[in-house]
Amino acid sequence: MLLYDFKNDLNRYLTRLPLDAPARTLEALIGFNEQHRAQEMPYFEQEQFIQAQAKGPLTDPAIAKRVPTVCGSRAPKGSMRSSASTGWMQS
Repeated sequence: MLLYDFKNDLNRYLTRLPLDAPARTLEALIGFNEQHRAQEMPYFEQEQFIQAQAKGPLTDPAIAKRVPTVCGSRAPKGSMRSSASTGWMQS
């Protein structure tokens, strides 16, 4: 789930950059990093970017089924739920 969120949030951030930014999507950022490997990745690779890019969108039905809603009716019995009266999480 972390990689799905990372991809979504990073893409949202990148689209807010100026139009002349070298990369405005995660896919473009990966390509930019590859083209400028010596300058952009002298010590580390971009495994996290590549793994996140391989994930689908948060709207993918397969991921939506796996994400329980903490405060909603889909939260499994015994999971943490928010108490409407106190605002505290209960198990």
